[in-house]
Amino acid sequence: MRWRQLFLLLFLSVTTTVTPQSLSSQQQEQQQQQGAKRKIVKPTKGLKSLSSVKTCTAWKNCKECITANPDCSWCSQENFAPMYYRCDSAAKLRQHNCTNLIESVSTIHLHKDISLSHPKDHVANPVQLKPQKLLLRIRPNQQVQFNVSFRQAPNYPVDLYFLMDVTISMEDDKQTLASLGGHLVQDMRQITSDFRLGFGSFVDKVVMPYVDMTPEKLKNPCPDRKECVPPYGFKNHLSLSNDTYQFTNEVSTAKISANLDDAEGGFDALMQVIVCKDKIRWSDRSRKIVVFATDSNFHYAGDGKLGGIVKPNDEKCHLDANGEYTESKSQDYPSLSQINRVIMEQKINLIFAVPQEVRKTYENLSGWIEGASTSVLEKDSSNIVELIKTQYQKIRSEVILADDAPPGISLKYFTKCLGDKLTESKRCEGLDIGDTVIFEAQLMLEKCPLEKSHRNRTFHIYPIGLNEVLEVQLEMLCDCDCADEQEPNSSRCDGVGNYQCGICDCPEGWFGRHCECNSKDYELGRGDSVEGCRAEGVGPLCSDRGDCVCGQCECVTPSINPNHLVYGTYCECDNFSCDRGENKEICGGEKRGECKCGNCTCHKGWKGPTCDCLDTIETCRPLKNTEVLCSGHGTCVCGVCQCAHTSEGHYGGPYCEECPSCKEKCSEFRACVECKAFGQGQYSQEECKNCTFVSDVVDVLNESPTDRKCIFTDQNGCSFTFTYNFDSNRKPIVIVLKQKDCPEVVDALAIGIIIAGGIVLIGLVILLVVRFCFYVQDKRAYARFMEDTKKAVWADENPIYRQAKINYQNPIYKKES
Repeated sequence: MRWRQLFLLLFLSVTTTVTPQSLSSQQQEQQQQQGAKRKIVKPTKGLKSLSSVKTCTAWKNCKECITANPDCSWCSQENFAPMYYRCDSAAKLRQHNCTNLIESVSTIHLHKDISLSHPKDHVANPVQLKPQKLLLRIRPNQQVQFNVSFRQAPNYPVDLYFLMDVTISMEDDKQTLASLGGHLVQDMRQITSDFRLGFGSFVDKVVMPYVDMTPEKLKNPCPDRKECVPPYGFKNHLSLSNDTYQFTNEVSTAKISANLDDAEGGFDALMQVIVCKDKIRWSDRSRKIVVFATDSNFHYAGDGKLGGIVKPNDEKCHLDANGEYTESKSQDYPSLSQINRVIMEQKINLIFAVPQEVRKTYENLSGWIEGASTSVLEKDSSNIVELIKTQYQKIRSEVILADDAPPGISLKYFTKCLGDKLTESKRCEGLDIGDTVIFEAQLMLEKCPLEKSHRNRTFHIYPIGLNEVLEVQLEMLCDCDCADEQEPNSSRCDGVGNYQCGICDCPEGWFGRHCECNSKDYELGRGDSVEGCRAEGVGPLCSDRGDCVCGQCECVTPSINPNHLVYGTYCECDNFSCDRGENKEICGGEKRGECKCGNCTCHKGWKGPTCDCLDTIETCRPLKNTEVLCSGHGTCVCGVCQCAHTSEGHYGGPYCEECPSCKEKCSEFRACVECKAFGQGQYSQEECKNCTFVSDVVDVLNESPTDRKCIFTDQNGCSFTFTYNFDSNRKPIVIVLKQKDCPEVVDALAIGIIIAGGIVLIGLVILLVVRFCFYVQDKRAYARFMEDTKKAVWADENPIYRQAKINYQNPIYKKES
């Protein structure tokens, strides 16, 4: 049915956000529990709707309406106009003057929101996660957003329990731990002053085939060693304590033992360390770390059957006054899922310290246990202190959110960590004391549980390895409040139906808006009167677009547009659910066509399923007087040329007249044009007879948009021009311009004389110019000489003249007296 397509295409999208607002940052936890008021955050920005498969108008009662699509609201008004749907968007119902609107708005109530502890504050119970308690009232298929903030507090308490395999192969490791215990405490107290240590050891179950049950072997499982003690399951040597000396002493005095098989009973010991909270002395407010040191594999659930043990592990504490595990011979090893569950419940960080040989096994194991990691231990455990420091720094510098949301709840986390880009992730790394990380949690109820008792659930969001939690109380809005005000056998329902939420719920055999019709009273020859409202006796009543009133359909038009109409015997037809054209209008708009019972009826000049196609071929002709469409290189579809892709190339252009990738035909046609039009060229007379495609020689070329123009130069230097095109059969049509373009004849002798005369003339001019320049220069030099001569003044005697004879008198000569 065409009308059904409308309901599949129309989806409403309303985006809102809920952001929890914090209470007073100075209130302490006790004040929050006793006197803090609830905060209700209206859904203005964090509720994101996800449209369902059907639109609102498909639903016929209030419960179906509010659970199918978060954008739908229900009108429970008694005398609501019958031409409108009761289930529709809130905006449309208000337009239809509904005065009793049921919207079931999703909200967030903040019950507890203590501010995060400041990095400089040293309080006994620091707050690292906020908020601490939320109440969510949410509709199905609607996404709710709220923020979860984390900030690591300084000097946070650390409880470290060292659980060690004390089989004979771990003797060197035990001695190293005893000698380095003091260094471990010293280094850890540089990180936090509140640091406690505990120590326990394990071997395996004291039954066959795990240990040798002969009396001599039980007394000393390693006879070549005097200090070897009988095997045991698990023993708590030292509960968590600040006493460093006692830790070193307990590790030193712990004796080595042995068993038969390669795998050890470490899972038994690990279970007891985790669940014996009081005897191990785990603190409620601390970062709990268990270091599991071994060099072998492990037994797990089912292995106990080899020793005749079939009772499952009960996940309870069974340590006696001496700290020894009493149910080792009675209960099977715990399973991996049991270990993971108790670790999640007690918020334990588990570190597997193992040698390289079994590293891969424990790395795979870590992937199945929340908060677990694996590090390589040297053969003598010399790196144990550095290993613990490194793993603790890694644990402390990251936060990983986890949750125990029930099935049917989709919960995603987005965060920027310490950057600017928001990504989907539960983990942030590289954090330091005082860094604040905000996670944006996106929660969606995918469907309502069938049982009402499952519609109020509580789950938790928490950072892995920390005993801090956000408690989320979830209230699922799967019913209408008006359903509690039901009127059985109401007079408004003809005394036979139940009136609730503005409509009548008719019993079997009764129908109509007010249950006024009885199927037994309206036999139509094809079944009861209800079937008279079904097309071909099947399908929904009145096509879900009208009311069956005593065997006949009364169609309802679900729109305020007066031009919209629902009609037909079964309300199967309308004038608005046809496909829309490229212009987004029904059947291309009123000028192109109209919608009749789900199909477009096109007006003259248009065709196609949505009347988008022009019903003409005239727009595909390059010339009005030609019969060739699209230049013979394409087809005319909806008045537009769709060009062909041929072996010659790909054609394009409005009329497929262009082919950039085609090889030109000019050179191919040249020889025929020369011989046919001008009687010259390379072809002989016999060859020229085959050039039948040269159709005409004209005085003037009248070029069309699809013609190709060719110009060549013949052996005489004259250029000739012709055009070519193709007819509808792809035969070439060549038109030649009669007149050639030849250059004028030039007299070579005259040109030579002129050139020679020009050269001689230019030479004479150059000589005259040079001679004139010399003349001017000499004349100026002579004038300067004459001027200098006139200025000269001569004395009686030439100043440069010298006498030929010069007399000198000897100064020492004395005249004779």
